[in-house]
Amino acid sequence: MNGLSFISACVDGVFFPKNPRKLLSEKSISAVPYIIGVNNCEFGWVMPRKYPPFVDGLDKDVARQILQSNLPLLIKVRDQFQNNPMLLLVAGLAVYTPGGTHFTGKYGLLDAMGDVYFVTSSVEVARYHRDAGNPVYFYEFQHRPSSAEGLVPEFVKADHGAEIAFVFGKPFLAGGATKEENELSRTVMRYWTNFAKNGNPNGEGLVHWPQYDLEEKYLAIDLEQKAAQKLKERRVEFWAQLMKQNHTGRRKHTDL
Repeated sequence: MNGLSFISACVDGVFFPKNPRKLLSEKSISAVPYIIGVNNCEFGWVMPRKYPPFVDGLDKDVARQILQSNLPLLIKVRDQFQNNPMLLLVAGLAVYTPGGTHFTGKYGLLDAMGDVYFVTSSVEVARYHRDAGNPVYFYEFQHRPSSAEGLVPEFVKADHGAEIAFVFGKPFLAGGATKEENELSRTVMRYWTNFAKNGNPNGEGLVHWPQYDLEEKYLAIDLEQKAAQKLKERRVEFWAQLMKQNHTGRRKHTDL
């Protein structure tokens, strides 16, 4: 996607003695509790801003082209996909369509881009910390802020970073929020405060937030909260396998 900047970690031998993924896989990480999560429309406003026709409608062929042009930024695949990128595209689209036969335009594209850029990596990191024996609490924030009305297209739900305002109590500070949003912010602040104090977000009067264990339980955060498990399981596994193939297939580099 032209115009987007990517800042990669620099393995300098000091702050990062090794590749971060290798450090995670070796469990060479601090033994501390961990909160990590995503929003349910991570690419909600990026795509419409980069592609203005996105707001009014998006031809499915154009949606395919956009996804195809972005995949090489993240995934350099080998084996059966190496010489046939369209095969990768078809496989990717299949996991976003009932029956795997029809790609649903802009909504499927939004989900795919968000999953590739944010969701899959977040799940991967959560698994590494869990497997290292650390308490992990995963969330998906799902509430579309009322402040988005008139500024963000109606189809955008909880965009990237939407939860931050609720973590820091913005509904109380900025005004204009609904009564329900004030209560949501109060709830979110209690979860985060409990975690900061005790390493556990749970507390009296709060919906129980389960640890991210082998069942991959997480908390769905909306005006009402509920526990769920295996976020976007089929989609995450598809991208995770491709990314794993990508990383294991890279050549090793040495310092000049």
